[in-house]
Amino acid sequence: MRTILSSLLLAAGCLSAPLDATAETRSPSPSWSEPGQQALTAYETQARALVAALQTGAGPEAVRPQGEALIAIGIGLIDEFVARHPACRDYLRAASAVREQWPGLDHERIERDFHRDAALPSGREVKICYHLKDLIVHPATALVLVHQSPADYRQATHEIEEVIAHLSVVRAQ
Repeated sequence: MRTILSSLLLAAGCLSAPLDATAETRSPSPSWSEPGQQALTAYETQARALVAALQTGAGPEAVRPQGEALIAIGIGLIDEFVARHPACRDYLRAASAVREQWPGLDHERIERDFHRDAALPSGREVKICYHLKDLIVHPATALVLVHQSPADYRQATHEIEEVIAHLSVVRAQ
């Protein structure tokens, strides 16, 4: 199955290299709908492809569509997540603003406003919402890092590797 998916994504131009057949694949939580489970799987596949692109030093314009795709998938998960965690609605909608703002943000500002939540509503629910927010914010941060001068591919790669870890928590929520 992984080989077929890898071949399809390569043919569609979504991957620059085949998926590692030994890569760990996690099963989504049964609390996610079938489309939600598919989106979580697509997110992981896209994140791993972006890590590969970053590790090969693909140019900013080559990684931009991959990072923006991750942001879009993360934002697409908000409604289903909020259905189970209604207190996260305002926090996650505010976090989704990074989709439009990232091209004008520098690394310091995205860290302050979105990673450390200075531009986001506060509340007790943040602990529940945090990991889904990171599915949106980490790819935007990686894009900021590769579009700055000089580009920081090492840190951008770290951002995406870290968000893959957040994905397992989101799957369980």
